[in-house]
Amino acid sequence: MSNYDPMMDGATIKPLFEKSDADCSTFINAALPRTYLTTGTAQIPSSIVALMSGPGGSSKSMCVLGIALSLVSGKTYLGFIPEGKKEVIYLSGEDDKSEIHRRAERMFPELFPSQDNSPFDKKAALAALNRFHVPDLTGQNLRLSEKSDDLSETYVFQSLVIALEPFENLDMIIFDTGSRFRGGTENSAEDAAFFISLCEQVVSEKEATVLVITHSNKLGGSNQQSVRGSSAIVDNARFVMTMKPNNDDQTLIEFNVAKNNYGLTGKQGFFRRKDDGTLELTDQNDAQKTKALAKLGIHEQSIIDHIRSLHSAGAPISIRDFARNYSGTKASYDLSENTLREGLLALVDMGRLTKQKSGRTEILVPVVQVKK
Repeated sequence: MSNYDPMMDGATIKPLFEKSDADCSTFINAALPRTYLTTGTAQIPSSIVALMSGPGGSSKSMCVLGIALSLVSGKTYLGFIPEGKKEVIYLSGEDDKSEIHRRAERMFPELFPSQDNSPFDKKAALAALNRFHVPDLTGQNLRLSEKSDDLSETYVFQSLVIALEPFENLDMIIFDTGSRFRGGTENSAEDAAFFISLCEQVVSEKEATVLVITHSNKLGGSNQQSVRGSSAIVDNARFVMTMKPNNDDQTLIEFNVAKNNYGLTGKQGFFRRKDDGTLELTDQNDAQKTKALAKLGIHEQSIIDHIRSLHSAGAPISIRDFARNYSGTKASYDLSENTLREGLLALVDMGRLTKQKSGRTEILVPVVQVKK
């Protein structure tokens, strides 16, 4: 069987692989262990194609920038623990270099704490930034693939390969966002798979992880099916992370590993979006408390006042009885019994209420605030 086409110049045809490439005699030796760029919040594998997906405004670009700065600095950030100091290039088709600068600068005080009164340690930051690369690509044609009659790579892809040649030690290459670098039709399995194959060529060439930031579909969610476009983009990627704002509190972002060919998947943690747009890691218990309080909404203060009134009238009440007696659309609060109970527990955990033993039950006691 031959790939030779007599209508073509035989000298231009190369075998798909050499026989020596298929040799497996080395399999008798111990296999090389898989390596990872980070542990902690997520174990991001080395030298694979990965996705970060989320709806617009979910801070996915800010999170990925934080991952990049964690890698180049060797410092833990958002719970991502880098495996040594790495080299990263950030290819942004949406935001210019000045915007990346502004975002990164807001993270510097935490990553490079100063020993004096300056905002951050500039010497430590400079050492890390020598491993961080951000070309200004806004306004340029960045499509690596195109489709007329057939799928094909573009001159941009070849231009990118040449541009990456001087970077000899890259560990991560970030595409933000994938839609700026993809050609063809978003919902086409063939087009999506072809784009991932181009990313894999970059992985093979540079031995670096390619991380593509992409959007979620209209249904949202945090599983594999939430990634927008053809499922082929997820099927062909090896590792998929998702970010999803909480419905009740948009400042609370749920982070998940939706797909991992080399380890566990599932909910990994929560980020809190601060006023300056940066993120901070919050533990699941704190996140659940915040979520429970958010569901109380406008009722929070009136619930506390109600419990204070009952206590003052000599009719203290337990969490179970309050939730049972005052929940439901026809009761005092238009909340389900479970929502009200979880909200009361959160108020206790946050110190706005306390519990006190009374016989076999624990009654709710309002916290007395002493005016100074």
